[in-house]
Amino acid sequence: MRQILFLLLLVLAIIIALQFFVAPKQSDAAIFSLANNSLMLINADNQQTIAANSAAQLYDQQSDFAIYAETIKNQFSASETASGGDLWLINKQATIHKQLVADTKIIDAIIALRTQTIFYLTTDAQLFSMNFDGLNTTAIANKVISPTISADERFLTYQKLDDSWQPNDYFENSRGIFIFDITTNKERQITNAAEDFAPFFSPKATKIIFNSLSPEGLASFFIVDSTGSNRKQLTNLGQKFVTNTTVPIPTERPSWSPNGKYLVFESDNEIWLLEFASDLNSITRSQRISFGKSPRWRADGKTISVLTNEHPQNIINLDVNGNLIK
Repeated sequence: MRQILFLLLLVLAIIIALQFFVAPKQSDAAIFSLANNSLMLINADNQQTIAANSAAQLYDQQSDFAIYAETIKNQFSASETASGGDLWLINKQATIHKQLVADTKIIDAIIALRTQTIFYLTTDAQLFSMNFDGLNTTAIANKVISPTISADERFLTYQKLDDSWQPNDYFENSRGIFIFDITTNKERQITNAAEDFAPFFSPKATKIIFNSLSPEGLASFFIVDSTGSNRKQLTNLGQKFVTNTTVPIPTERPSWSPNGKYLVFESDNEIWLLEFASDLNSITRSQRISFGKSPRWRADGKTISVLTNEHPQNIINLDVNGNLIK
């Protein structure tokens, strides 16, 4: 009798433990998206309106959090930084939902989840950081665009504009790709070509992947060591014209798989996957695996969740070969 009672108590304890330690399905699968000026949370089962009729731009989303603009101020200008927005933070449960920056001057922002920090870029190309509570605003760098952060949240990389750049100018006079060490507040130059843009780190931050022009003039992926050495073109080698084998450049920030082998990204409503060699210095496979947007790796590290282009939107799950997972 005592053994039966002990087993029942053990089973009950396991059930209670699972309720606490098993991650909620929604946090893993749900994706933030914009639709009809509203911020939506979409998963395979339903769509939930998080911010109704008050979302104009989605800057970034990481895990349970998203940062977005509620108001966009358009200016009539030739500048590539003409439109700026305010800055809001929200989580999937909507228990956190607050405005962090009221001025409509932000053109880009990224989330550093571990340190609960937000880095944001203004229309005059100044990069700032602040805490999730909206406090401790700190100036990071001036005259930069396209910032991204390393996985360990120690480094930032960005494209540096020329010292002569002024708001309302184009970004043609660029100085190349730079790295900023957040712990030492020191900046160093990695490349010096004006055509180098949209940099992001490899999983261990030992290399920088970025876009630039090939010798034939096609926008392509390149890679360089974080020291600035061993620059190498990765995609569209020798291609003189755009063909059905041409790898496009991303329209959203690319996302590494947990094992650091695959890179997935959206390019004009197409989902592309790049498979890297173990040293990351070459790509062994490049493939358009689906149509849609906002690809996200699931917690299992093997499944990619993608927002469909349908209306209303839905989520589909794919493997790394583009096969649909039911």
